[in-house]
Amino acid sequence: MAVEKLSTGVRQEQIAQAVLGLIATRGAKGLSVAAVARRVGLAPSALYRHFENKDQMLNAAIDLFQAQVLTHLEEVEGESPHCLERLHRLLVRQVRMIRENQVVAMPRIVFSDNLYGRNPQKRFQVYKILESFIEKLSDMILEGKKRGEIHAGIEPTSAARVFLAIFQSSGIFWFLSDGEFDVTRYAEKAWRIFKRSVEASSSPWKVNRYSH
Repeated sequence: MAVEKLSTGVRQEQIAQAVLGLIATRGAKGLSVAAVARRVGLAPSALYRHFENKDQMLNAAIDLFQAQVLTHLEEVEGESPHCLERLHRLLVRQVRMIRENQVVAMPRIVFSDNLYGRNPQKRFQVYKILESFIEKLSDMILEGKKRGEIHAGIEPTSAARVFLAIFQSSGIFWFLSDGEFDVTRYAEKAWRIFKRSVEASSSPWKVNRYSH
């Protein structure tokens, strides 16, 4: 049976997606050129037409993850003018990524000695991706403060990190339970707590005139 001929860009994305899926489900030891090839439906030798080695495939997987997260941010910004609605829609998208095992792959990549664990430069690359995400979330929350949606006493960066922790913890429980954990239900409950804590109309936080 002939293999469908696809553009290099499409194949590279398929390969990167396969890398994320393998690491999420099998860990670093499950990542091999042969395993990636099976997921994509190509001969192992065909992968080298798109990437020189496994390390390049791994870098492409990280880039794909970053692109997907940034795409989600751009999408929600165009869907609603309201900060809290944007954040909720973003959370829904991130939970979907957890259910597709993409978010779970990231900590396994960072903390694996076989992958990025022994490479400070690689770890810093992932750190910068997360910091960029936090910065964009902070800007969104700051905008919500200016519009009167978010309580004036909320510090945007701290709130952004708490929001990020919702789906980070969701991903951990999803992974440890082998997908049995009801990640959607958990995320929605955590979201309601987060929303009540930052929303201008219900937040218990008070502005501290002496804070910086």
